[in-house]
Amino acid sequence: MEEEHDNLRAALGWLLAANADKAAQLAGALWLFWNYHSHFTEGRGWLKAVLERVGMEIPALVRFRLLRASAGFAQVQGDYPIARRMYEECILAAKADNNLFNLSVANRGLGMIFYLQGDYENAQRLFEEGLAISRELNSKGGIAASLNFLGNLFLAKGDRAAARPLFEEALPISREDGNREAIGSNLNNLGKIAITDENFELAQEYLAEALLIGQELGSKTVVAHSLDGFAALAEKCGAAERAAQIAGAAEKLRQAIGYEMEFAEQQFCDRYRAKIRAALDDKTFAAAFEQGGKLQLSEAVAFVEETALTINRQITEIIVETHKFERIVIDEEI
Repeated sequence: MEEEHDNLRAALGWLLAANADKAAQLAGALWLFWNYHSHFTEGRGWLKAVLERVGMEIPALVRFRLLRASAGFAQVQGDYPIARRMYEECILAAKADNNLFNLSVANRGLGMIFYLQGDYENAQRLFEEGLAISRELNSKGGIAASLNFLGNLFLAKGDRAAARPLFEEALPISREDGNREAIGSNLNNLGKIAITDENFELAQEYLAEALLIGQELGSKTVVAHSLDGFAALAEKCGAAERAAQIAGAAEKLRQAIGYEMEFAEQQFCDRYRAKIRAALDDKTFAAAFEQGGKLQLSEAVAFVEETALTINRQITEIIVETHKFERIVIDEEI
């Protein structure tokens, strides 16, 4: 679809003038492609044009899809008031149509807006409502998404112990469902928890798989999260300058697609960047961060792969030293 993107643009532009109903159907079919390949600004523009053109004169399901997609793009770009209004409209439409699946989707969406605005109580209520509906419908994608959202909420509240089992439950469900975007997201989350828990070997395993999935999907959001994870891992293993370069590449990638980080992601970035800054002088950090920002995506991935080889040795040494310490403690207790 990426190779045919210019043709799809031409078709959508022609349909907007010639047949708005067909334009709505095409835009509704394209939104996942725009989402997975991080065409947030462009997708949002097309959806806005279609919604203005058709008004209410389209099937309820098509309109729901357009509103949901528009709300999602507004959300990732930090335009929360518009996203909230659209998700609220989605909830009303789903209830009027008695469509439980769409209601669970809209609940998660609105819950995410509350979460991003710091209203954790309402966010948790809506995530749990969405989870309950998805379990009732046996919707694997809905169950996994709800678990992932709840996990991020608990991470933002600083409760890793509550977040980890949610991600661990969501991961195999996403694998069974075949949703690779969700798989990558869960792997990144579990990788970051493993870093915080100082289980570096497991962290690298999670992050490496997530990075590969992000590349294969062309999902810049998954790749950016993986880069942040590897930057934190490099810092933990003593490669602070490399960590700063990877952090710069992740930041550049987010800026390029207009992605607004949510709380748990921002907290993670703030923590590991503060540690990098503490390990480097300001000039060295700034130079390395800027250098990383100049890397093309393929160059950034290659740099991470090279860094992974370097820190593998450090991880092995850390594991050996940890085992030695544990042996000493056991011997002393005996």
